[in-house]
Amino acid sequence: MSALLEALAPIEAQIAVLDKQVHDRVSRSKTCQALKKLKATGATIFLVEQNAFAALGICDRGYVLETGEVKIAGTGAALLADDRVREAYLGI
Repeated sequence: MSALLEALAPIEAQIAVLDKQVHDRVSRSKTCQALKKLKATGATIFLVEQNAFAALGICDRGYVLETGEVKIAGTGAALLADDRVREAYLGI
C-alpha cells in the first residue's frame, strides 16, 4: 500500500482517506515514510488505523474511538503520552 501513497505525493492530493494501512513491521516503515512525505505536501490525511503507536507518531490530531464514540482526543504526541491510551491501546 505504500506504493499507492508514494504515487499520491507527486499529484499534490489535497486529501487522502486511508483505511488500515500499517500491516506488518516491513510495510510499517515504508508506509509511515510515505505518509510523512504526503503530509509534508500539505495534504490532509484521514487515516483509520488499528496500529495506534504508528498512527499517533505521524498525526497532528488523533481520536480514540470506542463503540463508535470519541473517548479521547488530542494531538498525536499528547495521546501517545496519555496513560489511558498507553495502557489500553499501546500495551505500555
